[in-house]
Amino acid sequence: MSGLPAPIAIDLARVSGTVVDIPLGNGAYIIVPEGTESDYTTSTGDELVATVTDGGTVDGAVFRPGIKSVSVGSTDITVTNRLTGTSAVFTVTITPAR
Repeated sequence: MSGLPAPIAIDLARVSGTVVDIPLGNGAYIIVPEGTESDYTTSTGDELVATVTDGGTVDGAVFRPGIKSVSVGSTDITVTNRLTGTSAVFTVTITPAR
């Protein structure tokens, strides 16, 4: 066992308009419909609080959109389906490590 905290799963269908707490040192991934991971882009309001990665495929491995905690604070995260243009916006609060 590596001792790393498990990433937090965030359901895209339910997250818009909510606040998600992520402990510092932890990360999260966005649950999107299987097979559509590459359709989603992400943006953060403050890269000093949290960074984001788009969904996609790298060397045959499929990755969901993700969030990485950087420092304690809050920022808005936007996840957009590049095919439909629909977006979900929610706030991430990075809390002190447990």
